[in-house]
Amino acid sequence: MKRGVVLFGIFFVLFLIMLLNVSAELTDKNISKAYSCLQNKTANCSTSLDDNIFTLLTLGTCKDKVMQKSEKDECWPAGNCNVKQTSQAILALKESGSDTAKPIKWLFSHNKTASGIDWFLQTESSEATKCNVNYGDKTYPFSIDKNKKLTTSTAGSCLSLAEGGYWFKISSTGNCPTYKYRISCDEKFKTSTLFKKTTSPTVYVWRQVNEASNNGTTTEEIKSLCFADKTSCVYEGTLWATLVLLSEDEDISAYVPYLVTSSKDNPKALPEAFLYMLLGGDYEQDLLIRQKSSQYWDASGDKYYDTAVALFSLMDEEDITEKTNSLDWLEEIQMKDGCWQTSIKNNAFLLYTMSGSSLFGGGSGGGSGGNGSSTSNCETIGQGNCMSRLECSSLNGNELSYSCLSTYNVCCDKGEPIQTCADKGGEICSAGEKCAGGLGVDASDTFLVCCAEGGSCVKDVNVENDENGNGIEDDVECELNDGNCRAMDCQSGESADSSLFCSFASDLCCVSESSGGGNGNGDIPSPKPSYLWLWILIILIVLVILAIIFRDKLRRFGIYVKSKFKRSPPSGPLHSTQHFPNPMQRMIPRRILPSAAQTHHPASPRKSSGELDEVLKKLRDMSK
Repeated sequence: MKRGVVLFGIFFVLFLIMLLNVSAELTDKNISKAYSCLQNKTANCSTSLDDNIFTLLTLGTCKDKVMQKSEKDECWPAGNCNVKQTSQAILALKESGSDTAKPIKWLFSHNKTASGIDWFLQTESSEATKCNVNYGDKTYPFSIDKNKKLTTSTAGSCLSLAEGGYWFKISSTGNCPTYKYRISCDEKFKTSTLFKKTTSPTVYVWRQVNEASNNGTTTEEIKSLCFADKTSCVYEGTLWATLVLLSEDEDISAYVPYLVTSSKDNPKALPEAFLYMLLGGDYEQDLLIRQKSSQYWDASGDKYYDTAVALFSLMDEEDITEKTNSLDWLEEIQMKDGCWQTSIKNNAFLLYTMSGSSLFGGGSGGGSGGNGSSTSNCETIGQGNCMSRLECSSLNGNELSYSCLSTYNVCCDKGEPIQTCADKGGEICSAGEKCAGGLGVDASDTFLVCCAEGGSCVKDVNVENDENGNGIEDDVECELNDGNCRAMDCQSGESADSSLFCSFASDLCCVSESSGGGNGNGDIPSPKPSYLWLWILIILIVLVILAIIFRDKLRRFGIYVKSKFKRSPPSGPLHSTQHFPNPMQRMIPRRILPSAAQTHHPASPRKSSGELDEVLKKLRDMSK
């Protein structure tokens, strides 16, 4: 019986590998068809500037047509330059290895101070202390009490107490927004700036916190800019322009407050995708929940473009259900010619983001990309984590000279830290307590349960107390009575004692029959037959059936698995690797695209239903 189960398990694994290999080859073929379709549609380029920009981004062609629509090679389109199209053209030119100094200079000339944002100055100390704040060549005293509240007789015309006395509000009039605020205190302290949209109650906290010892000094200043067409800030244009600055290793922190506070007013721009590329963190989840029908994104009314924007921001991510679902949807709706719709721009943008799964070029920092890689060598070689530059900085991390799939991420030597239970808004449950009405999570300051998500710690009725009244966890109670908690069944020579608890209700507390277990008359009973192997056999059969039913859903998983071991892309690059001009020499991962004359291996044929039935029949016979 055991031998049959083992053989069945081996054939089950081989069967899954067969499905995954077929799926991966089919997907490579579909991507190649998409390239062929795009190349055919753009053989003579397009009359549309947007079409040519995204063709240049993806194929590296139609550059002349893009430049013809420029205003003195500085901005796009000629005669009516705007921030959004100029930024997209810069990214496409950068991808093709072209000089972008002039258009980037034009971008910087079109930024301005963003209005409608309230700013606050926060100063905290673990002890009551006296402090001073200096700005505009004048110094004003204030104090912090043990409850962290601020008191002052006057802090000048630029600072006023706000939020019940816990913060200073910085005035938006005169020179107040341009001053640098220098704070010093008698005791160790921390300072940071906070901001919110004037018409919104939501307050945002900078993740960068400055800290100083007693009598030390910190400096805080307001940074709030946007990009403008003519005289007005343009939100979507600022999103794209900030990506350009990030690709140039420029400091983007001044643009973050405007982008964050105005995101709710601009849902059609799908700001969550851009903010995740720029800032990382929770914006990924905000983006994922906006997916529609578990297939695509549709924020602006153009689901193909919006899906491309979303996938653009997820190019460094692999095991995400929403991304997998979207790629499955694109595979299902792909037309016979290889395109998804008539729009050249959308086809090119989708192909650009999808090709990151298998045709992305990469390499170690400072070197040029050789073979394509479907994952970043930051994580595989550098043992780092890909994240936005601001996120790495907030963790006090250092940028490593390894590449990430997304050109807007850096390789950071720090990962997301585990927060304390208090930071997660929870309470630590003591021994003998459990989390009720919430979620038990891990925390950095305890090995016990941190009860968060609105829960509270209550006495666990399944936990007994020792003679001192302290809680004894279930597993401990079983072990204190010379037992062992086991799943499924006790081992030979053991019997279950129902009076002793285990942590999981389904577990059994198994005690040795020689130490007291038995049938009550001193005889050791025969061990019960074990049905473990039978359960394993049933589970494997069910898994095979599910694998057949959901074989299409396994396709994308097969791509992920295969891409981790087979990273060689189709040969024939259309353009070469380029480096960002920053001190770390972080390399831009490049797409290595198939040439027009390249041939592709056909996908392995699927087995017919008759063949599949024959295979299953043989497997059933072997398991008997």
